[in-house]
Amino acid sequence: MATGRPHAAQPSAPWRTTRVNPLVTVAVKCSRHLRDVVAVRRFERQRTTGGDSVRAGDVVARQHIVAHMSETVIVVGTFEVDPERRDAFLESRVAGMNLARGEPGCTTYVLSADPIEPNLVHLLERWESKAYLDDHLERLRRNPPATAVTAPRTELTVYETSGEAPLIL
Repeated sequence: MATGRPHAAQPSAPWRTTRVNPLVTVAVKCSRHLRDVVAVRRFERQRTTGGDSVRAGDVVARQHIVAHMSETVIVVGTFEVDPERRDAFLESRVAGMNLARGEPGCTTYVLSADPIEPNLVHLLERWESKAYLDDHLERLRRNPPATAVTAPRTELTVYETSGEAPLIL
């Protein structure tokens, strides 16, 4: 990515970049979003300069990308389990993880063992919108997972994001 800093790392696939101006480069995940960013730039430029040649698709694209950026929901959780039962706890959740990953709007669903604390399991979920997460939670309420290994202490937090970009170190 040409940011003016030669040490900047390239975003990993499927990120694509487009230069907004000499100082800003936007990274997007797919060609649809790259096309939308270009349309939003054209829309904003024409809107601010008083141009009347804004395409109908530009307005739709602007609405799409703004809505997409503002809806991502992340769930972060920690399960405290008996260290001797942690592997069994994780194994008992594999079917549920696979089911969740197949649900509409789920882009990430991972349970993983903490490499330092033997009694902790971490959860990371990423959903395209709160509505998709709500549908997932409703499914879980209707059909709770049957498991013999439980976590006596669970902490879950939902984060609603306003946008995203790759972290460049």
